[in-house]
Amino acid sequence: MATFGSQDIRLLGGIGLLIPFTSVIFAVSRFCLIGAPFLSAFYSKHLILEKILIGGPFPLFRVLLIIVATFFTAKYVSRRVKCVL
Repeated sequence: MATFGSQDIRLLGGIGLLIPFTSVIFAVSRFCLIGAPFLSAFYSKHLILEKILIGGPFPLFRVLLIIVATFFTAKYVSRRVKCVL
């Protein structure tokens, strides 16, 4: 309703001022997706890293791969935030 039917993310600039509650929920989900401490994704990523370090060949490569994936997740999420807010 607030976007007048548009689904193009580039046209949604300033929508955070119109619907602030949704903006706050979007920010919380952004931190959860990145894996910020004390949110659900942090604990699951911690368990994945723990299992990787315990066994299997090349644990350092796997940890580096997870760090790179987390970086790219943070990058595209921050681009979405920049477009919306």
